[in-house]
Amino acid sequence: MLGQQILNYRITAKIGEGGMGSVFKAQHTQLDRPAAIKALHPNLVSNAMIRERFKNEAATMAHLRHPNIVSLYDYLETPQGLFLIMEFVEGYPLDRYIQEVSGPIPEARALALFTKILEGFAYAHQQGVVHRDIKPSNLIISADGQEVKILDFGIAKLLDGSTKNLTKTGSRMGTVLYMSPEQVKGGMLDQRSDIYSLGVTLFQMLTGRCPYDEATATEYEVYHQIVNFPLPRLQEFYPGVSSRMQALIDRATAKNPEDRFASCDEFKAALLGQTALPKQSPALQKPRRFLRLPFLRPKGGLPRDRGGAKMAGFGPRPYFYALPWWV
Repeated sequence: MLGQQILNYRITAKIGEGGMGSVFKAQHTQLDRPAAIKALHPNLVSNAMIRERFKNEAATMAHLRHPNIVSLYDYLETPQGLFLIMEFVEGYPLDRYIQEVSGPIPEARALALFTKILEGFAYAHQQGVVHRDIKPSNLIISADGQEVKILDFGIAKLLDGSTKNLTKTGSRMGTVLYMSPEQVKGGMLDQRSDIYSLGVTLFQMLTGRCPYDEATATEYEVYHQIVNFPLPRLQEFYPGVSSRMQALIDRATAKNPEDRFASCDEFKAALLGQTALPKQSPALQKPRRFLRLPFLRPKGGLPRDRGGAKMAGFGPRPYFYALPWWV
């Protein structure tokens, strides 16, 4: 599609491709404004359920206006196909940012970025939207590393039930490594499921790795760990992380939704030290076994610890490329 024009948008580059479609960078010919265009794969356009899901993504994004959420400019159905016209963000998906730029993010900086992430999701939840697929590749860090944007509401759910049910009862939607226990079980989801996924994301920001690795564990083993065992301890992978951060992640990723933060605003208040953390439940106080999986080390040398020294245990590794943000 390079060089082609979709109404007033001229395609200038291909950003990437996923199972549902491709994403292109485009330029508005009249406004001289860049945009990202998500195009549904031509072979899927005739699938009524996928078309409806694509349209639902547009409808959901159209009602979300927040500085930390990628804006939707337009939804187009043309003879050329189905398209989402979105804000173009120059930057990195969070997983690639960790792998290629930062390594494990120092606690103070992670706190600043994660506060903005929580503000974006607090707003979405207040609008009745549960994302259901929170993961680092759906969070874009700006080129200067100061801002963050949430994207991909492709499987988001409106809590008021106004969207059609496009999934089978008991089916799993989302990305396994970041699913909540109730999501793994195919249960009913509310904002507390998103909070669990946010806790896993914060773990990855601080340690440079996801708690689980599908490359060395079967899907069943990952499901079993999510349902039955707490996340690994932060300091096992990155010494120097505070016990407060550990307590925050323990609360966010509690197995029982009732034991988690009730909202992103509550999570944010605890993160910023504005409220005291609740006492840990007995299940979290007792150490549990977990599946030990290889560390995905960041590229570009050894990361620095909080005092500036290089951390032991990091070294050259094969380049690991997670699914890009447009999938």
